[in-house]
Amino acid sequence: MIHAIVLATILATTVISTVGCATSRSTAQYASADVSTQYIYPMTEEQADKVLTEAMKYQFPDAPIVRVELPYKGYFVTRRFLLDSQDFTARMIPAKGIDQSGKTVNGFYFEVLDAGTMPISGSVRASSLFDRVIEIANNISKPILIVR
Repeated sequence: MIHAIVLATILATTVISTVGCATSRSTAQYASADVSTQYIYPMTEEQADKVLTEAMKYQFPDAPIVRVELPYKGYFVTRRFLLDSQDFTARMIPAKGIDQSGKTVNGFYFEVLDAGTMPISGSVRASSLFDRVIEIANNISKPILIVR
């Protein structure tokens, strides 16, 4: 009987520690309770890169942040705690939008992706990172509707 309890405990611990979670947040899929709006930020590549670097450094000040180039430019970091880990990627995707005068302009939309075995703290950090990206982007440029 004790052997069965130990085996069940080991199995439950293994299942819990290997279950992963992945989420994504994007200004191109930004939805509130009453409306779904897709935004880009009219800005240069250098400005978009600044948005991501500042947000990542703010959210993960003590972590090594890695530049990624494919499929889109951005930054990546892994956070670890005991047996768990969570990967976070913030990236900028080129897009076109329509400004107030109806003119098509170039810009970027932003995505934050996370995946790993820290579903609660990982999701909270990813949401905080996304909020910081939006805050910094709003300080540089005002969002406009995306062109599809």
